[in-house]
Amino acid sequence: MRPLLIAMFISLWITPAAFGWGELGHRLVAEYGTPLADAKALANCHTTSALLVAHASDPDKIWRQQRFMHPHEAEMHFFHIDRQPNDWRRRTSPQDTKQGRLIYHVIDFLDEAARQRKAGNWDKLSEILYGLVHYVGDLTQPLHLHHDYDGDEAGLPDLHAQFESKMLNRFETETRSGIKSRLAAEKIPEIWQTIPLRELIFDTAEQSSLKVARLFASANPAMGMPHQSRRHKSKRQPEPRFDKKLLWQHTGELAMNQLALGARLWAQVFNSVCR
Repeated sequence: MRPLLIAMFISLWITPAAFGWGELGHRLVAEYGTPLADAKALANCHTTSALLVAHASDPDKIWRQQRFMHPHEAEMHFFHIDRQPNDWRRRTSPQDTKQGRLIYHVIDFLDEAARQRKAGNWDKLSEILYGLVHYVGDLTQPLHLHHDYDGDEAGLPDLHAQFESKMLNRFETETRSGIKSRLAAEKIPEIWQTIPLRELIFDTAEQSSLKVARLFASANPAMGMPHQSRRHKSKRQPEPRFDKKLLWQHTGELAMNQLALGARLWAQVFNSVCR
């Protein structure tokens, strides 16, 4: 394999964009958020709920490998709020792309969606909607909005995959039940109708970032050392690992809250494009 190709594969793993809510999390945002939108939105944009759910992970699974069609895709999935300049809310592009482009990319996609709908380019609009539902999910994953995205500095290595994917996959039934109950209690908040969508997106990102400290503190009790049997002892210190049951007990509520938030925000975004 050529060195350049090897480097490309490696970059997919070391970049923060290699992580996400995980396929299940992104699917849940689309699955539970789309029915909250206006009843005419799907028909107005020539799409279906099934398509939005099925393609919610396209940016992770497909677009990141299509370097020419989707350049810099890795940077589109995160935005390190704690590494942004003071004027980041007034900007339209990132000062440092290494800290991510997610916020501004969502705004750009919203503008492009309006243009494509006006032109009646339904296939292109569908692709943009698949991106938007995915990126909205990223906005509500706290670790996408903080520079210590995998918990290394907090002494919680591999927290990202454990919290957003492995834990949810194991406790999918409980996660679905929790999201449903939260959305039954409150669908799209009425106050959101008074907030410009750009500000709502920026507020969501900022609030998600502020929840990282809580996530670190809550996940800490679930971190432990794996048992090493006498028969398989080695000189190498075993890597720490998470007890997924404890992780769920301590961080599951936060995950369900954020996924419900993602569903609500997606409904609001979908309405803004297709209502």
